Amino acid sequence: MNEKLFNAACTTLEVDVISLDLSAKLPFPLKHTTLQAAAQRGVRLELTYGALLGAPSVLPQFISNVQNITRIGKGKGLFLASGLPMSHLSKFRSPADVANLYVSFLLFSQSVSVCCMAY
Repeated sequence: MNEKLFNAACTTLEVDVISLDLSAKLPFPLKHTTLQAAAQRGVRLELTYGALLGAPSVLPQFISNVQNITRIGKGKGLFLASGLPMSHLSKFRSPADVANLYVSFLLFSQSVSVCCMAY
């Protein structure tokens, strides 16, 4: 994904979810106005943690990316997902584990508990 496509997805394209691979450095800087536009339009950013389960070496970059997105976007419109295919069912985490990941990465703990209670 490049910056132009990301900006279009956040501001004009008919999308519900933008999935980001946070195991590597993002190829473009994120902007508050772009993330705010996405949140206002109801577009959600999916942060996938599946890469962490197989390669712990990506953890520092993953945490850096999540903190950056949370800081710039003020934690709005985000959700954490495994990003794993159904064939890796044994690696799926419970809602409580996912909530702990959210809190660990400096996301808002009150929002996490509401999210986990809803499902």
